[in-house]
Amino acid sequence: MFGRLISSAIKAGLPGRIIKYEVMVYYDKRWVIDCIMDDEQQAIAHAKSLLLANEKNEQVRVVRQRSMLSGFTTETPIFEQVRPPKKKEIGLSASINAAPACANLDDFFGHDARVLMNRLFREFFDSLVITPTELLHNYGYIKKLDATGNLITSAVYQVAQAQANAGQGSVKDRVNTLFRLVDEVKMRARDTLAERKRLPVLEAGQFGLLCRRAEARFEPQDRRYMILFTLSNYLAGSRNWGQKLEQIGKLFTDDVDGDGIAILDGVVADVLGAGAMIQELLGPQPNLGAALGLLADIAMARTDAPPKTASESLKLLLRLIQKQGMPDSRTVLLDRLRRELRSAKPLCRDGLNAEREELNKLEARLRDPSGALVGGAEMEQIFANRVEQIRRAHLRAAGVAT
Repeated sequence: MFGRLISSAIKAGLPGRIIKYEVMVYYDKRWVIDCIMDDEQQAIAHAKSLLLANEKNEQVRVVRQRSMLSGFTTETPIFEQVRPPKKKEIGLSASINAAPACANLDDFFGHDARVLMNRLFREFFDSLVITPTELLHNYGYIKKLDATGNLITSAVYQVAQAQANAGQGSVKDRVNTLFRLVDEVKMRARDTLAERKRLPVLEAGQFGLLCRRAEARFEPQDRRYMILFTLSNYLAGSRNWGQKLEQIGKLFTDDVDGDGIAILDGVVADVLGAGAMIQELLGPQPNLGAALGLLADIAMARTDAPPKTASESLKLLLRLIQKQGMPDSRTVLLDRLRRELRSAKPLCRDGLNAEREELNKLEARLRDPSGALVGGAEMEQIFANRVEQIRRAHLRAAGVAT
């Protein structure tokens, strides 16, 4: 691509020297002269505009050429700029084939729905370090999700299809219901902004006080929402998932009653939906089998003392489980374990015999005192599938077709 050539001029006060500026652009794996200009600032401005004009233009450069009347010429690059990498658009983080029933706002705000949101919007949540609870109660975050494009629409249609497949109604009816609930969530978050001064700013150690004030000032149907609205504001600005867990941990005080504990447990469960949080909890492990074994011990409250290498986040979570029970949080951990087991990831990389040994150890750790496998028939089937995969792999290794 060659642009027009602009004739060079002799700089005033520099007789015998000709200065011109060559604007070059890199595209299609080669440098091309776009034009030659006689003004430095105009040449640089034109080079910058080339990056904006066409996405195929990857880089621009301005070279100053000094030519003497004798023919001697020197070239000096004076400006270079590379197109910044295109920002990856946020999309849905998972494809689902099952979704919980969702007929009203209570369902929409419920534990199962938030677990599903954590899977579908994982990339969005990680980009802001927020939980589903914060999204549902913060109008600013809802607007950010809207601004991603068709993320909400894609999620609605995927969930509606899964619900229809489960016999919960037609896809069209489910889509209409879900969009209606989405609109209600948006309006409630927006309208609640006017109510925020009716509750104090939440600080560490004051969650019990917040709950009591909400009980005194709001009708029963509004209390939980207003508490979570205030809690979401308290959690804003966390730099990472470990810090967010620590912030929630500071709200567990002796004056928080059972309902308050359940609310905090739900938000901790949201935090545990982040893969980065799980990695921080487990720390370095020799293989996936060992990691899932530790995850099983945590979820089943079998870890009396944290490992020597335990992170502060793991120590905190274990204390909460031992003292508060944390059923929602433990359910999320078991769900994570179940999904990892259902995948094709090997539990170890030391051969099929070692793989079977790791599987047997993990199965033993997932049995309760009565001998029943935690997770019931579904977990039994997952282990059976793993055993069958190992059997087939042994036959293939022996040269027997399967």
